[in-house]
Amino acid sequence: MVLSPYFSLAVLFVAAVGFGLAPLGLAWLWARAFSPAKPNAVKNAIYECGLVSKGDAWVQFRSAYYLYAIIFLIFDVEAVFLLPFAVSFTGLTAAACLGCWCLCCCWWRGWPGRGPKAC
Repeated sequence: MVLSPYFSLAVLFVAAVGFGLAPLGLAWLWARAFSPAKPNAVKNAIYECGLVSKGDAWVQFRSAYYLYAIIFLIFDVEAVFLLPFAVSFTGLTAAACLGCWCLCCCWWRGWPGRGPKAC
């Protein structure tokens, strides 16, 4: 019998899906078998550090906080990728350094013709 070249890949895929779904299924079966299903107001109440909650749990946050977080992540990842680049190119010529400097200035001020801080 000749097996397909993708047979081992299929076996690994089934094993990976089974490895992920087996604990979920076992937890569901355990909960159905051993957990009493008696919901009431006390069980469904919000509990946090033993204190009675006051007010609504849904609070609106300004979107600027998320914007600052995304900008931080962008610059953080950029710094992570720029450090190995800078270390590996120690013998750059003056023209290459000038080109990198011009690129950074265009990036910082915005591309020409689109106004400052356009990027």
